[in-house]
This record gives sequence, structure tokens and C-alpha cells, in this order.
Amino acid sequence: MGLGAAAPGATVVALAGLAAGAASGAASVPAHAWQTVLAWITGTATGETAADPAGTAPGAAFAAFLALIVGEASGVELDDYPMKYATLADMVTRFGQTELVQLTDTLHRPPSTIDTTRVQIAIHDAQMEVDSAIGRIYRLPLAGCVRPPVPPATEPSVVAPPQLTRLTCDIARYFLYDDAAPENEVVRRYKQARATLDDLASGTLQLACPWGGSPGELIAADAQSGSAEVYDFFAPRQITDDALRGF
Repeated sequence: MGLGAAAPGATVVALAGLAAGAASGAASVPAHAWQTVLAWITGTATGETAADPAGTAPGAAFAAFLALIVGEASGVELDDYPMKYATLADMVTRFGQTELVQLTDTLHRPPSTIDTTRVQIAIHDAQMEVDSAIGRIYRLPLAGCVRPPVPPATEPSVVAPPQLTRLTCDIARYFLYDDAAPENEVVRRYKQARATLDDLASGTLQLACPWGGSPGELIAADAQSGSAEVYDFFAPRQITDDALRGF
């Protein structure tokens, strides 16, 4: 199949078929089909060149479209959190661009770019794991920490507690590795992150904002303030001669 001469509608149908097969757990997809898809993405089938204006190249447009398909097929909505505990920039700062390129770039040999969609999905999954623990003690979504303005002329900003940023990054990094050995640093940091989350959920450790204040509303505060609804039920007790017999 030559995408350079193929009708756009037929091409999209073929691509949709490939995506549906992959999302449904199809055992295999013909190698030549994926090669054709990748050829279109990179522009080799359409004659796209580096001179094409940014945002107008067919390959670049389809790459963005394919990223959307991948996100929808996996059930991941990358922007559904009101507060993100970590970002791509946090991952690069902590682990370096080279590592993320090696972990995510499957299109180029040698790897040369970060697959931002894969990283975002890993961060999303990591945040869900963090929330599964934090949600046992705090109301979700967290309110966040108010960071003083930097520089002084700017407004204060609301950010995730730095502790959660570190934990989310360590967990997301672990999710990007397919076959890390148990003694690997990545696995050790993931286990430490999980242990820290368990301690936070149990109240052994406290989630705090370095600039003061609380990162969120404690669920236990409802009971302390009396705002929680308490249901008591007592079976009616009847005192009769039979009940008092023997006293």
C-alpha cells in the first residue's frame, strides 16, 4: 500500500483499523502495515521535508493525531487532573533528558527525542497511584500549597506539595521501565515511594507545605468539627415481666 498515492479516506480507515487492532489486544499487526504508517508519520511517503513550515507538515499533523488516538484507546485523559503533581519538566530535571529519550523513543535509531505522550501517561498513572493512598486521609483533589511569589512582582501560585512531586516522578519513572531488575535503583526508589505513601496514608508521616499552611482538607476533620453525618441505631428495648423474671 502506498500512502503517497492513496486516497486520504482510505488511509484513515486503514490506520483506524490498525489502531483498533492494537487497542483490542489483537495478537499481531502486519509489519509492513506499521512500516507504512511510520513512513507517513515521518513524511517519507508524502514528500514532507524539514523545510515545511512548522504546524503545516502532513507528518507532524498526523503525529499529533496519532498521539490523540493512543490516548483515547488507552482510556487516559491526560488533562483530567485539576492539579498535576509532576510534569515532563520535573521528570527531565530529576532524571535527565538522555534517560527519557532512551526509555520512550521507539521511532528513531539511535533514539533522539522524548515521546512526551508516553511520559505523560506514566505521570498520569503515577498520580492515580499517589491519590489512591493520599485519598485515604485527604479530600481529593488536594487544594495544594501556596508558594510565595517569585520574583516579588508576580502573584503567589498554587502548586502540588513538593513531596508528592518527588514520589510521583519516582513512580512514573518506574512505569517507563519494562524490565528493571529488582536490585535496580529505579525499583528501589519505587518501593521507597510506595512505603512513604503507606506512611502518609496511615498518618505516620505528615504531608506538609514548606511555605506553611495545609495542602488539603483532612477527611478526619469532619468528625472533629461535627460536620460529618453520624448514624446511630438502637433496637427498641421493652421491659416486661418476662424480661425481668429471675432478677
